[in-house]
Amino acid sequence: APYLTDFQVNPYRSRSLNAWQVQLYLEAGESLTPQLSLFWINHFGAGRDGDPRLWYSYLRLIERSALGNFRELVKEITVEMQMLRFLNGNKNRASSPNENYARELLELFTLGKGPLIAPGDYSTYTEQDVREIAKALTGWETQNLESTDVNRQPIAFFEPQYHDQGVKTLSYHFGGATIQPNGSEEYKDVIDLLFSKSGAGTYLVEKLFRWFVDYNITEEIHDDIIVPLAAMFEQEDFELKPLLRALLGSEHFFNLRFRGAIIKHPFDFVVDLHHSFGFEAPSELDSKYFYYRRMTWLSNSQHMVLNQPPSVAGWKAYYQSPQYHRIWINAATLQERARISSEQIAFGIFYPDGSQNEVSLADLLDGFDEPDQIEPMLEEWALRLLPQPLGIAQVQNLKQLILNGLPDFEWTVEYNNFIQNRQDQGIRYSVEQKLRTLVTALVNSAQFQLK
Repeated sequence: APYLTDFQVNPYRSRSLNAWQVQLYLEAGESLTPQLSLFWINHFGAGRDGDPRLWYSYLRLIERSALGNFRELVKEITVEMQMLRFLNGNKNRASSPNENYARELLELFTLGKGPLIAPGDYSTYTEQDVREIAKALTGWETQNLESTDVNRQPIAFFEPQYHDQGVKTLSYHFGGATIQPNGSEEYKDVIDLLFSKSGAGTYLVEKLFRWFVDYNITEEIHDDIIVPLAAMFEQEDFELKPLLRALLGSEHFFNLRFRGAIIKHPFDFVVDLHHSFGFEAPSELDSKYFYYRRMTWLSNSQHMVLNQPPSVAGWKAYYQSPQYHRIWINAATLQERARISSEQIAFGIFYPDGSQNEVSLADLLDGFDEPDQIEPMLEEWALRLLPQPLGIAQVQNLKQLILNGLPDFEWTVEYNNFIQNRQDQGIRYSVEQKLRTLVTALVNSAQFQLK
């Protein structure tokens, strides 16, 4: 509608965008793309403010490139409208170079910032490199970022008159290499030069290890895992599939030492509740979008706004030493997790039209191997919900919750009675209540917070 301002249109675009992204995440099946897309959102740390169409374009770029080539992804991100706007790349001109993107490109997106070894020297680059690279990235512009006219879509383009035409000389960290004037292709030359540096893959491999395996990178892990993976990554020309195949298929990834080593981020926590208990989004469009958007609200309430890392460095849980993932858990967020899980298990999900999406835990037992045997049933719930098997004491405590001191066969009798009388609401209610007590205890345990 041409008479609506961006302030009126953008909220609707944002709601639709949020629902669409959650739908992609939930319907991905075994695909790694959604989880990697969230990793890249954190890695590049671009803010969400402004025209939602820019964020849609940004998400589509990340989605299609999530498993591609890291060097080429950095090139595309460099001139993507959302990033140009966020880090002032669209205001970077030869007459007044803006260093924001050049600095983050070096410090956060590619090489990483090492220890300060001299004034302006960060072990991997210097302030000279920031200045020279900023000059090489001059000349990029954006238009129509807030237009509500469908014929005026946001665009990014190169404007030669604003580009620095001089030769740029980098520091000794790059062997004094020069960047020759190359117009609209010069940004690609910059990225190629950064990725030609020895050890260029190490920083990303460390971040992927912290995201997927463990935040605690010891000297042993660095030498035995990170260094060989980084060398392989560089040898594979920064292709992500071979790297991820090696990382996620390694004995390290499946080692019990790393199982449950990471605290789930809030959106993972919400998604796990959805998958673990067989919830499904309604087919009717309004209710479907409400369901998807509700998941973003629940993540927000635990201090993780899905598409809005709090800074260009991403969420603190992935860089703030020594806490790292422990940052997700505090008195407020732990209480919120308990509230969300308890309410969803007890009551399901209510919709604005008054309808309800409730899951039957008793019917979920149809997929278990031995649902009528108390200990195998408990162990299978743990297998589905927790990263590690239950200990002997935990099994006994959970049995006490269900049986209240009665012998094990009482569960067998009651469950078999339910199987023979599924339509009897009294019998069903008794089994459901026992299972809700059990499952609520599991999802509110420390183990459920881990992956």
